[in-house]
Parts: sequence; structure tokens; C-alpha cells
Amino acid sequence: MITRKASPKIHIRQAGEQYITLFKTKTIMIPLTLIIISLILGLSILCTNQKSTSKADNSNITYMSVYIETDDTLWSIAYKYYSEEFGSIEDYIKEIKKCNSLKSDAIYAGRHIIIPVYIRSGITPASIK
Repeated sequence: MITRKASPKIHIRQAGEQYITLFKTKTIMIPLTLIIISLILGLSILCTNQKSTSKADNSNITYMSVYIETDDTLWSIAYKYYSEEFGSIEDYIKEIKKCNSLKSDAIYAGRHIIIPVYIRSGITPASIK
């Protein structure tokens, strides 16, 4: 003789309504809890993973206009004004390109380019060269 186990269900009846059948809370709540926890963790990772392109304190950054000479390149100008507070030289070049709306490394002699400069105490933009 084969006996069947009764399905673990809870029957709830609300006033004037038909029966509502719910499965045991383990079968619904555990996967639901895992989904909610993974969503919360995923969102928190996305929010905290926004990478800052520079280590520089924005209150110590100023901007200066640099005249582009014939032999200047974006990289040569970046090396001239770079400081470690901006992170890597690549990060600094990205910041220069962002300030000037540049899509490539191409710059042209006779024009000006805006350069972000980290100011240490006692140093003014006029003394940087």
C-alpha cells in the first residue's frame, strides 16, 4: 500500500471570502529573502563602487589656461602640470580631456587648453611653470 504525504499547506479563510491556500513559509520565504538580500547587496555595491578619477581634494584644485606651443602634446603638458593628488597620469589626462571636451588626444598649436592644477599651501597658480 502506498501512502501519500499530505502537502504542507496552510489554509486561511477571511471573512466572506473563499479559501486562500499558501504553501509553508519555508518554501516561499527563503528564496524570497535571498532575492531581496541579493538585490540590496547589488545596489549597495553599485552605489559605493563609483570610482573617483582623482585623489585630489576639490577645494585645492584650480584651473589655468595654458598656451599650446608648436611641439606640445596633451601628454607633454599633462606631465608638466601633473601631481600625484590626481591619481595616475592617465586619470589626469582624462580630467584634462573632460575639462576641454576633447574626444581624442589631439591638440593644436596656437590655442589654449584648460588644465586642472592641485594647489598646495603657499603655492599660487602664477608660481607654477
